[in-house]
Amino acid sequence: MKRLSRIIGATALVMMATAGPAMAAGNQPLRTLHIDESVLALDNGRIFPTPEEPLDCPAWAEWVFFSNGTGQMHHLGHFEMALTQCSHFPMGPPVGYSEGTTTFTAANGDMLVLAHILPWEIIFSDLIEDEWDGFEGEGTWVVDHGTGRFANASGEGTILMQGDIPSDDTPLFDLPPGSTLWTFTGDVEYRPSDRSTK
Repeated sequence: MKRLSRIIGATALVMMATAGPAMAAGNQPLRTLHIDESVLALDNGRIFPTPEEPLDCPAWAEWVFFSNGTGQMHHLGHFEMALTQCSHFPMGPPVGYSEGTTTFTAANGDMLVLAHILPWEIIFSDLIEDEWDGFEGEGTWVVDHGTGRFANASGEGTILMQGDIPSDDTPLFDLPPGSTLWTFTGDVEYRPSDRSTK
């Protein structure tokens, strides 16, 4: 009887020792990644639909816009940013509307993907001649998904877009010609112990 009690006690200790780290990891407190980051990005062009190659977008989209850049962010370190958005003019220029995603990829491969909606407006240098100098808009984002430590992340914030369209005039917002400044502000909550297959 004493031997049986010792066996049961030893088994319970082994189970507690095995479960302890897992329970501790599961109860690890959330961390908050505060985002207040401006990323200067190159505009990598636009794709317009053709009968042979329709857009991977909602039916209302007239074109897809791409923008890529790099930066440095707390909790994320050095990152690469890839933004893709479906765009159109709901009632013609100058007011536009876009929906898209922004993927931040950390040096170790962890990804944080934000989904955004973004109303914006064309900036004209000459309304009569219909000369477009750039664009500007402000919208909102939410965390769409992630990998690695951002596998179960959540959060929301705002997105600001200021872009230059190359022309003979001085670039807008003191930007390099044909570039866009993206500013993301908000908070993302995540557990560093969360992991997923990249």
